[in-house]
Amino acid sequence: MIFLLSLNETSPTNDSLLQSISTLSIPVLTAVLVGVTIWYAWKTQIMARIMEKQYNLAVIPYISIENDIKVNWNLIQPTPKDGNYLYKVSICFLLKNIGTVPLSYTLINIFNNQTTNIPEAQILFPGQERLFQTPEYSIETEIKEKLDGESIISIHYWALDIHERKYFYKRTSQFQDGTCIIKNEDTGLCKV
Repeated sequence: MIFLLSLNETSPTNDSLLQSISTLSIPVLTAVLVGVTIWYAWKTQIMARIMEKQYNLAVIPYISIENDIKVNWNLIQPTPKDGNYLYKVSICFLLKNIGTVPLSYTLINIFNNQTTNIPEAQILFPGQERLFQTPEYSIETEIKEKLDGESIISIHYWALDIHERKYFYKRTSQFQDGTCIIKNEDTGLCKV
């Protein structure tokens, strides 16, 4: 029982020891607190970047052109003139918003250097489809309903709430003997 000290009893050695411990512990604890705060800030910044990437992926619009491009034929001149029939043809394809956000788009279709341009923005909601039909092009051909030529569909689209980030989708198709063959497809972010 001799070793027990009363709380009221303090010796000069105990006072100086407590004082030196408290003097040393304050800067050490402050340094530890600063280190933990820096670590939390760093981890929070990493988490914020990940959340931003996830958000950006969630709001990317996605548009699709169905693979079956159809051609509507309208015979203008039933009897061959100079060995050629005269047709008016229009190209039809289905656009679909396969993303999770509403999107807006503009469209250009080029067939054998004849251009159809839809400059005003159209809106497609998620899951919505829209049948697009070009105006009629004049075609002269020797064989009935034989369509040869190149079709280019170019679409610029963007999410309704993010106008500054625009995407493009471009499909080049070749018509040979009335059959449509996809030659090239490209998509990506439009360069500003």
